[in-house]
Amino acid sequence: MELIRSTPLLIQIFFLYFVFPSFGIVLDAFAAGVLALGLHYGAYCSEVYRAGLEGVNRGSGKHRWP
Repeated sequence: MELIRSTPLLIQIFFLYFVFPSFGIVLDAFAAGVLALGLHYGAYCSEVYRAGLEGVNRGSGKHRWP
């Protein structure tokens, strides 16, 4: 996840479009763009959720969920 978040989106699109065919995965330009945007946005959302969960106070342990 850190690799996706630390590289620019344009580099990820170029990587999917130009490097994946050398591994036998051929994508058209639109599919490479959608896949890169989906991966980039998914990594961003997971970081938002992680930060939100870390910000929740665990409490004293007196309260129980039903």
